[in-house]
Amino acid sequence: MKRVRYNIHKNSGHPRRIRGYNRLKKAGILTINCELQIPLSELQLTSGAGKAAGGYLSSHKHTSVRLSFNLLASPSIPDKLRTLLEVALHRYLTQDGWLHILSSQFQSRARNRHDALARFQKVMTEASKAHPQRIETTIPTEVKQRCQEQNKRQRRKKRERSQRFSA
Repeated sequence: MKRVRYNIHKNSGHPRRIRGYNRLKKAGILTINCELQIPLSELQLTSGAGKAAGGYLSSHKHTSVRLSFNLLASPSIPDKLRTLLEVALHRYLTQDGWLHILSSQFQSRARNRHDALARFQKVMTEASKAHPQRIETTIPTEVKQRCQEQNKRQRRKKRERSQRFSA
């Protein structure tokens, strides 16, 4: 009987079937989008002691997974895309250009590994999207004048109200 693994997303709380790590390991490549495929050999997955509450011996089990990826030294990322990713992920990168993702949400190492890989895939997908630049526009003079007229009328109203109450 084949074992089915489920991943519970934080937002929806409903289980969704995900691909097994063994299948991903056989392929050896993590696909981010049509332009970007990262070999698993470039990702470093290490496990450590779980930090979340979970009952008996939860702090002694090594269930949390830390995914590390060197963005600046990765040969699989084209230079143009690397600069785009570096700008988008500048808050999450270390000075050496490493991206670290820690997953300790679940009590099993396999589920935390899946969660770390899914979060890495999501972060890289979002960061690799090109965001259109804002085109600065000027406000037409007619619109400016109309706003100024409305402000003048409002000021007059308030001035008249204050004079009525003070008298």
